[in-house]
Amino acid sequence: MERRLIESVNLIESGQAAGACTNIGLAYIDSGQNQKAIDHFDKVLKIGPNYSGAIRGKEKATENL
Repeated sequence: MERRLIESVNLIESGQAAGACTNIGLAYIDSGQNQKAIDHFDKVLKIGPNYSGAIRGKEKATENL
């Protein structure tokens, strides 16, 4: 499912995709997979560099490394 979301042409440039990728990143933090979380937050920040949820999530994941 994660892969389909990221590859979806209809969602990749949308706020919906940014929100979904942020949620996936947060789930990776919860499971201790901080580098995967950072990778997802980076995808969000390419869509919207000011997306606050991804910025905070990336900061948290980076602190956990």
